[in-house]
Amino acid sequence: MVASSFRGSIARLRVQLADGAELLADVPGHDSVRLAPGVTVTVAFVDRPVLVSASDLEGAGS
Repeated sequence: MVASSFRGSIARLRVQLADGAELLADVPGHDSVRLAPGVTVTVAFVDRPVLVSASDLEGAGS
């Protein structure tokens, strides 16, 4: 995990994957207490709709 920002009832985590890609994950604020930058985490998708978007499409397909 690279960074965490508390946003009231949720915390937004910035996670760097093994291939260097980064993603943002919103988790319940009470779960974020044990998640500090530098901690290794496992990422899995929940069985409900999620929002996926590219932050930078410049140069895509080149």
